[in-house]
Amino acid sequence: MRFVFFVAALLLPLQVFAGTISRINIEGNERTDPNTIRIYLTVREGDEATSAALDASVRSLFRSGLFQDVKLAEEDGTLFVLVKENPIINRVSVEGSDAISFDRVKSELKLGPRSIYTLSRVQDDMDRIYQLYRAKGFFAAKVEPQIIQRDQNRVDLIFKVTEGPDSRIRRIDFIGNKAFSRSDLRDQVFSIEEAWYNFLSDNDVYDPDRLNADQERLRRFYAQSGYPDFKVENAVAEFSPDQSGFFLTFTVNEGPRYQFGEVKVISEKEGLDAAPLQKLIRTETGDWYNSDKIEDTINAITDDLNRKNYAFLQVNPQVRRNEEARTIDVTYTLQDGPKIYVERIDLKGNLRTQDRVIRREFTLAEGDPLNPAKLRQSETKVKDLGYFKKTQVKQLEGSAPDRKIIEVEVEEQSTGDLQ
Repeated sequence: MRFVFFVAALLLPLQVFAGTISRINIEGNERTDPNTIRIYLTVREGDEATSAALDASVRSLFRSGLFQDVKLAEEDGTLFVLVKENPIINRVSVEGSDAISFDRVKSELKLGPRSIYTLSRVQDDMDRIYQLYRAKGFFAAKVEPQIIQRDQNRVDLIFKVTEGPDSRIRRIDFIGNKAFSRSDLRDQVFSIEEAWYNFLSDNDVYDPDRLNADQERLRRFYAQSGYPDFKVENAVAEFSPDQSGFFLTFTVNEGPRYQFGEVKVISEKEGLDAAPLQKLIRTETGDWYNSDKIEDTINAITDDLNRKNYAFLQVNPQVRRNEEARTIDVTYTLQDGPKIYVERIDLKGNLRTQDRVIRREFTLAEGDPLNPAKLRQSETKVKDLGYFKKTQVKQLEGSAPDRKIIEVEVEEQSTGDLQ
């Protein structure tokens, strides 16, 4: 009898089998139906028992996650499939979890009673526990699995947690800032430094997702203050040697400061005079550049046009920069747009955040004319909530050519602290 076996994910050298398989005999399975095992085999009666074919079968059986050991043996045309099944989990418990309730941890675990026990699945659940603790600032937490053997190839799985201290933000620093002080910029970000008077907030706990939101907040602040070229070159969170806190450092490139130059409204719509709309411009020549003021102007003109029954007229800003004079000219051009209506607004990814929290930020409603300016404004307002790591708004085809479905897909922060 010649064996093919698999150990620790490394296939040992195989002998070359030249015989034809006339019969397949399955042994060692207590729970798994033989037909299920046959499905994972890549060879059948009548196939040649080559090393490559048996190798593929061994790998397929291991990939099923059902077995902790697999051996194939061929003798006189009979292929013996010898399996040792993975244990079944009897129960799962968590010990040492004081900062996070067991129910909260349990809700994240994929393993439970009657699940098949595998090392990879245990590791996946350990990673989920680590993510929970990191979201709460416990970056020094340790998780160790313990197995208790039971009868009938069952096991109890215990995750033993050593929480360690929570990791608060000790200090927030900025490098490269000249126009605004450290104090000014600290007021703009969500993250805050640890202090006794911040006991009502968890924003002094380091959160990588919040750090990303902080960078967007800084970009928005500078764009409102005359710096359209501002960039966060780097954002670093350094763990203190004693693992008790973090130091956040933002390296920024402010870029030059710009003022508004010539600002005007022109109309490409026959019969529509743009002159009365000039008063709706929210900026004047000489004002510091402010991206929000441009958006405010677009919205003001759009609202005025809607009241005058120009629902499908679009306001397109055209920006021209003079780098030598450090000025930005803006021309708001009124153009006919397609006659498209909002069929519905679908929300995806908001597992904790209620639908109404997102919908109330939308200036568009189902049945409204689809106005790109209002759609951009709505997306910005959802992003500004600070609840989401990512926000993406897409237009999908509706039930008719003049209908669009607005899909809002969000990815929530790893903690609900920002809500």
